[in-house]
Amino acid sequence: KRISGLFNFDHQLNKRMVLSAGVNVSNVGQNTPYSLNYSANPTWAARALRPYQLAYNEDGTINTNSKGETNFPGVYNPLWIAKYDKKYMSETRVLGNVKLKYNIWDKLNYTSYFSADYNTLEETTFLNATMGDGAALGGRSKNYFVRYFNWLSRNQLDYRYDIKGIENTYVNASVGYEAQRSKEYLLAADGFGFPAAHESLTALSNAATPNGTYGQYSNYSFVTMYGLLDANFRNRFAINTSIRRDGSSRFASNNKYANFYSIGGTWNIHQESFFNQQNIFSFAKLRSSYGTTGNANLGNYDWMPQA
Repeated sequence: KRISGLFNFDHQLNKRMVLSAGVNVSNVGQNTPYSLNYSANPTWAARALRPYQLAYNEDGTINTNSKGETNFPGVYNPLWIAKYDKKYMSETRVLGNVKLKYNIWDKLNYTSYFSADYNTLEETTFLNATMGDGAALGGRSKNYFVRYFNWLSRNQLDYRYDIKGIENTYVNASVGYEAQRSKEYLLAADGFGFPAAHESLTALSNAATPNGTYGQYSNYSFVTMYGLLDANFRNRFAINTSIRRDGSSRFASNNKYANFYSIGGTWNIHQESFFNQQNIFSFAKLRSSYGTTGNANLGNYDWMPQA
């Protein structure tokens, strides 16, 4: 099942300031499917089960006999697995953002933006003690809890200058600073040995033998300072340039920052007078750009020595 809610609002604080914000809250709960690599998955079992295997006993109870060709010596009875194995996941997510735009003077604007993403994932798996992948261990239970929190902040100044006397000719300039941070927390526990006579005792605290626990956290952050400059001449020619300095916690302390730049140009051919002398094409544009880029798609701690 899924439950969600959304709220947005925009408010003109005064003639120079506009405030907008939004919140999105959702929860998804589902019975998660079993991996296709296991015979407890009904899709996998459907390929291996034979039509003469008896799903039920003569008294109407589910057949768990593992001996004999009409029973389940290899593949588990999917009816028993569906009834007594538990695989449930619950995900809750909250997305929020707020933006303030302030007109400082004429066409000089300041924009401040902040967003946050909070996400929790809880997953519980119980494999019954009678039949299935948990039977050899006398039943098994696994619990997972994962929490993510990510925020981003951006502050930017924008200015537009219209060149007088030349229609549709202007220059835009922007400078800004952006910061982002993400935090992840994981906790997992595993145990086996459950009383087969009490199918309702599926909580991990009922396990006779703890099989292990695992916990970790993983964080990363980015910071950016940037500048943008573009010019437009009568909607015919345009030039775009950018320069930025990025920093990432995923790199060693002596290599966290790098500079990047780009430049591009556009010629809107369809705005030229000679273009209207033909009837084959309705739109034509020539564009070219050059720049440098980087890659921070790395592990959060790969830069650290492993020994």
